[in-house]
Formats: sequence, structure tokens, C-alpha cells
Amino acid sequence: GTYDGNSKTISGITINDTASYSGLFGLARGATFKNMVVKNSKMSVGAIAGALAGMIDSTKVENCTIEGVEIKGSERVGGLVGEAKYVTVTNVSVTGSVGGSNNIGGILGSAQNGTLTNLTNSASVTGSSTVGGVVGGFSSVGEQSSISMVMNNGTVSGKKDVGGVVATLSNTKFEKSGNTGVVSADESQLSSVGGVIAVASNKSVVNELFNKGNVTVKKVQVVGGVIGSMKTITGTNMFNLGEVSGNASNIGGLAGIIDGETSLQFAYNAGKIPNVNNAGTVAGRVTAAATVSNVYYDKTVGGSC
Repeated sequence: GTYDGNSKTISGITINDTASYSGLFGLARGATFKNMVVKNSKMSVGAIAGALAGMIDSTKVENCTIEGVEIKGSERVGGLVGEAKYVTVTNVSVTGSVGGSNNIGGILGSAQNGTLTNLTNSASVTGSSTVGGVVGGFSSVGEQSSISMVMNNGTVSGKKDVGGVVATLSNTKFEKSGNTGVVSADESQLSSVGGVIAVASNKSVVNELFNKGNVTVKKVQVVGGVIGSMKTITGTNMFNLGEVSGNASNIGGLAGIIDGETSLQFAYNAGKIPNVNNAGTVAGRVTAAATVSNVYYDKTVGGSC
């Protein structure tokens, strides 16, 4: 079915329940939501939760605004939707606060296959692992999905795999997007942290990405100004202006690690990095199969490293 909010406001939803699938709608399949404003929702819930819906499957969402949400759950929690599969989400904004444990995002907690376009998150996002300003984890099975024109302006904090826009990205085309919020991660030896993406892998294609927010970590494995870990992907036209600071095994102004058959071209870093041996103005580490070309950096930002 179709739910058209006619741009009117639904306000004051309060849910205190540890059951899964919480939101204005618990679960929607084959649905369309459009022209909705959901304001001042307060939710203390379990898994798979969002102000609009807990889970959506084969569903379209367009022209929706989530204002002043306060949501805290366990896993797969988003300001708009907790879990999404085979979806089209267009023209959405979120403000407020979103928190949980795993797969936490300012707009979508976890997503598989679909098209995301023109999304803006200004909510603060906190979690433990797979934490992203816009989306926690995004993957594509079979046909490659796409993300375009998405922005994060809120603070993002977590422990393992923390990204300013997306935490983990697999087999997806991601372009024309960026982060201005502060990204921080507590100690986790296996964590990747990035100003835009924590881990980009599995033949993803990323283009025209930028980070302007500071990225701060406490003893993680990998941290990069734009992408933490690049694994067998193609990256072009990226820049970082945010400072990267803290303690990590691999620190890079653009990427922490460039691994596998990865190509990075046409990018620059003007964000300050720590003046330590395991830091690079472009990347912390580049493995033999990777290709880096037409990449530049401000020579004043790295000290003597």
C-alpha cells in the first residue's frame, strides 16, 4: 500500500518496549511512504527500529523529514529505518540522536540492495560496531547498488568500524557525498575508521567523496581521512580537509590501508596527520597489488613523516 503524509506532522510518538520492529510502522513490504514529517519521537526499544519503521522490504521512501528523534535500541537502529532491503530512499533528512550497539546509522541502521539519493543526517550517532552517520552497513547482493548525494553533519562515535557517512560498504557505487561531522572511535584493535567510510570492499566504486570533519581515534588498527580500509575497489576524485589524530597501526590522510587490486586516482589531502612513522600524508600502508596515481598532499600537514 501507499501512505501519503500530505506534508503534515505526526508528533510525540513514545515507545518503551524491548520488542523488535519498532517505529511508526513496525514492518512494511511492497509499500510506498511519501511526504511525511515525524517529529519528537522518543523510543527506548530493542532491535530493528526507526522513527518511520523498524524494517522495510521492497519499499520506496521519498520526501520524508524526521525531526528531533531520540532513539536508543540494540542492533539495526536508524533515525528513519532500522533495517532496509531492496529499497529506494530519496529526499530524507534526520535530526536528533540515534544510539545502539551494532549496525547503527543516522538514517538507516543496516541496508542491503537499493538506491539512496539526497539524504542528510544532522543527528548525533553513537554505537559499538558498524556505526555510520547516514548508514551503518550497506551491501549489495548480485546487482550493484548505488548511493548518491548523501551528507552527514552530525557527530559519529563508536568502537569498531566507524564511518562519517557509511561504516561498511560492499559492491556498491557511492558518489557525490561527504562528511562535516566529528568522527571518533574508542580503543578496538581490529577497528577501521574513516571520515566518510570505515571499510570499502568487494569491487565498490567510490567517486567524488570528501571529508571536512576531524577524525580522532584511540588505539585502532586503521584510520583514514576519507576511507579507513580500501579493499579491491576503485576510488577517484576524493579529498580530505579534516585533521586525523590519535593512535592507530596505520594512519593516512586519505586512507589508512589501500589493499588488494585497488585503484586510487585524482585525490588530495590537506588535513593534518600525526607526525609519527606509521602515518602517511596519503596512506598509512599500500600493498603491492594496489595502484595510486595523480594523488597530492599539502607538504606542511605531516611534519617529517
